[in-house]
Amino acid sequence: MSKKIALLVGSESKNSVSQKIADYLIANAPQSLQLFKVSIAKLPLYDRDFDELAEQPTEYERFRDELKNAVSFIWISPEHNAAPTAAIKNAIDIASRPWGAGIWTGKAVGIISSAASRLGGAIAADQLRTIASLLEMPVLPFNANISESHLILNEEGKISHPSVIRLLDKFLLKYEEFVAKF
Repeated sequence: MSKKIALLVGSESKNSVSQKIADYLIANAPQSLQLFKVSIAKLPLYDRDFDELAEQPTEYERFRDELKNAVSFIWISPEHNAAPTAAIKNAIDIASRPWGAGIWTGKAVGIISSAASRLGGAIAADQLRTIASLLEMPVLPFNANISESHLILNEEGKISHPSVIRLLDKFLLKYEEFVAKF
């Protein structure tokens, strides 16, 4: 039986490299992993006042329900100003609340980042790793940090750069081994 793995993608842009990375992972995942995207585009900004309401915003409930179907996660984010995107941070915050009812605790996560710079989003990935650790999530020790992300797609918008394909394939293998422990 395959494990259901939810992908959170920190960019909903139609030409997003992060979305292309997610598509590549879904198309090339080993049979033991069933990857699916969970949209974060319409989530309202996290507001602690919502935690005290009997009814949560509809998008919060939809998002949390979709995440509950996953046994593990992959967070994919471009780097914006040396940080993960506000969209993915907001999604992480929403799923960690209300206090004591968060979804993340004890569930494994892998992290992929991308950036136009040569650092490949490493700073954003480190910040996501710190957040995951604080949420008591086991974190795959191997990040896939993709540098010069504007150069990895072919004319059809597919990932075609050989070193990026090798990196993502290695990430999938390492991730499969890692989540088998949970």
